[in-house]
Amino acid sequence: MAPLFAPAEEALVVHLRSESHWHADETRWMVFVDIEGKVGHRWYLWVFQSPSVIHYVLDPTRSADVPIAELAQVQGGIVSRDRYSTYKKFVRLHTTFVLAFCWAHQRRDFLELANSYPDNRRD
Repeated sequence: MAPLFAPAEEALVVHLRSESHWHADETRWMVFVDIEGKVGHRWYLWVFQSPSVIHYVLDPTRSADVPIAELAQVQGGIVSRDRYSTYKKFVRLHTTFVLAFCWAHQRRDFLELANSYPDNRRD
């Protein structure tokens, strides 16, 4: 059935690439298929969200090759993301993009700071 969805997926990616702001994230995803040369079953589910498209990419790696391929031929824009270093590499290679921190990830730092210094808390 996958070939039947290929034209729809291609159209979604084209539309995703036509926009100028994306949220990107990746999370561990277990795939229990043995791949020659790959140790273990840990893959990564990447999500790229623009204002009107959400596109998921399942990849065996967390490398910068994934966002590079996803945003191929895009002239530039803003990528909201966590602090994972692959996005920094992406921007070094594609200087017309700007990285923005994700506030959900930043919130964790504020909570950790508040919990580390409870005596300084002001309610």
